[in-house]
Amino acid sequence: MSSTSSPPFSAVTTPHKHQLHALKAHIIIHMLVLSTVVFLVMQLISHTAAIGDIGSYVMPWAWEEAFLGQLFDNTDMFRWIAVYLFVSLDGLHALLCIGWYADQLHPVRRRRDVGRRRRATKTWLKSTQQNIEAWRQRHLGSFGTRSGKEDPRKPTHDTERRSATPQHVPKNRTSVNWIESLDNTPSPPCPLDPHTYHPLLRPTYTSLTRHILLAVWDVIVLLTVTFHVYTYAANIRPSFAFCDEHDHPLWHFYDQPATLQQRCTRINWRIHSAGGCSATGAVILALWHFCALMSRIWAVLDERLLRRLEEKTLKDFKSKLRAKREGDNDVDFGMAGWQCPPRDVDVRSRSARRSVESETLTGTEVTSRHLPTVSQEELGIGLGRRRMWGRERNNDTSSNSGRDKDMGSSKWSWRSEGFLECLV
Repeated sequence: MSSTSSPPFSAVTTPHKHQLHALKAHIIIHMLVLSTVVFLVMQLISHTAAIGDIGSYVMPWAWEEAFLGQLFDNTDMFRWIAVYLFVSLDGLHALLCIGWYADQLHPVRRRRDVGRRRRATKTWLKSTQQNIEAWRQRHLGSFGTRSGKEDPRKPTHDTERRSATPQHVPKNRTSVNWIESLDNTPSPPCPLDPHTYHPLLRPTYTSLTRHILLAVWDVIVLLTVTFHVYTYAANIRPSFAFCDEHDHPLWHFYDQPATLQQRCTRINWRIHSAGGCSATGAVILALWHFCALMSRIWAVLDERLLRRLEEKTLKDFKSKLRAKREGDNDVDFGMAGWQCPPRDVDVRSRSARRSVESETLTGTEVTSRHLPTVSQEELGIGLGRRRMWGRERNNDTSSNSGRDKDMGSSKWSWRSEGFLECLV
């Protein structure tokens, strides 16, 4: 089965040099966000595990309920759910954004990757079809032969055989035909916009819409992690206050190596040390999102400024071109039908002294005076005179040639008559 080569992909537009630094900055920021999210998720799990390990310290039931109620009230439960949800989604968001900006930064590499994925998909489909066909021949081929039944795929009538020829492609599309047509059909052109599964980076959105939606996401994550850090810092003092209120003596019928106050202090230190690591990760994540927010605001302002500069440059160019055209139209060349170069113009010197003969009553008087000369082209008559002179010259040439022919014929007739008389 022969496969035709895919047509060349559509023209890929490379980013402007002014946008390369912005794209690289976005990629670096989201890589830092992704690494920080991984660290923060591990610290959040450690923080939650430290809170759930209170039962190993053998604290009174009433104290455990009061302490956990102080850590997990209604507001804190909402905070924990929001932190786990948005931080996990933020990691996926950063991963998709890295792919999006990398495709914009390297469009040629994206085109190669798309073609490689399509070829891999075609190869996998062909191998799967061959494996299915081999399994069918191995397990079901002999069964159909023993039972005396014909292969339902083989044509039985001449009409079906004729319709199965390459000139008559059957209308039904089985799995085999679909794979063959997929292999022979040229691949569609690569889209200009990078493909992504991110709902906020759809190609149908404008650049401003994408920046606004991503900025809203950054603000949401900023508020979530800020609230987490604030709640952690606000719970430190009330949690240690539980150790002062529940100061009970040692029970003689239990083996207790430490007092209740000491165990309460150990619980608080373990919980808040893990919470401190998670709060540190949240602060770092908030810092990266603040940088991403500032970069998006700067990208919007930069795009607007660049667009205005381009519009202003184009407007100035159009105004200069219009002024140049108007200036060219205002120039008077002396005649509408200017066709001769300036070197063919017969312009006499304006300072020449010429001798002018004037007839008077006493005789002819020769005087010299300055004559203001103007070129024939400036007067608008040079072209007409040259055309008239050309026609007269052509007429003279034609008349002279005719006269020469007549004279030649007359001379030849006279000579021929004299020659004939001598012969006689």
